[in-house]
Amino acid sequence: MGPREFRVTAACRRVTRVYICLPHKQLGIMAGLTLSLLGAPSLRLSPGTSSRGLGTSKGLALLAYLALEAGPHTREELAALLWGDSPETAARASLRQTLKRLRTLVADALHVDRDTVELRGAVQCDVEAFLQAAEHEPERAADYPVDRFFSGVSLRHAPAFEDWRMRKRQALMQRWREAVRCLTRDALARSHWREAAAWADRWMECDPHSEEAARYAIEGRFLMGERGAALACYDEYRGRLRREIGTDPTSTFRPLCGAWRRR
Repeated sequence: MGPREFRVTAACRRVTRVYICLPHKQLGIMAGLTLSLLGAPSLRLSPGTSSRGLGTSKGLALLAYLALEAGPHTREELAALLWGDSPETAARASLRQTLKRLRTLVADALHVDRDTVELRGAVQCDVEAFLQAAEHEPERAADYPVDRFFSGVSLRHAPAFEDWRMRKRQALMQRWREAVRCLTRDALARSHWREAAAWADRWMECDPHSEEAARYAIEGRFLMGERGAALACYDEYRGRLRREIGTDPTSTFRPLCGAWRRR
């Protein structure tokens, strides 16, 4: 059985497809839920779980929030998060309907009482997998597309959720940069110049204005003996700063590159 597709209603600015993936029975029993949030968000269900639709992408947004912000949350908080620009009565009604749909999908994994909502079941989430890898396996962590956190979905009347999404993405990007910084510096410490330059290049792809990343990329090329490539890397970085943010490399970086040019 392939993915089932549900069209989002007018709660979104544009039509968005939310996929509920139901595993083939021959794959065996899968404990809990699998929530993918790095990229277009999706939910994979255990065999035997109800396959009724989420109804709108706000159901998936609610699951994402509950999964990444552990603990109980008040109904008032969740209504404000996802329907903050709607009248209070309408927001509460929308939350009730969304919770009802979610319960048909995830059953007892979602605890709902009169006042609070909490995700208690076993949930596998790629964001949590990334955070664990960043702690212990930075090279594996570097492969996670954290810059695409909850991408491709636009929610109406939910500025608070959008603020949360942006903050969460920035925090994930910071952890990703820390992992790649660790890999870059480790490669330099082992005198693996090419590897260091390659990691620094990946760092600059996601953080193109980072002076630290640019310095490592240039240094790695110089230490490899590729002086022309190093100077070209500096010129490209300086040009990008001037074009995109109207500034030059800092006063501590410019003399360093000047010294490299004179070598």
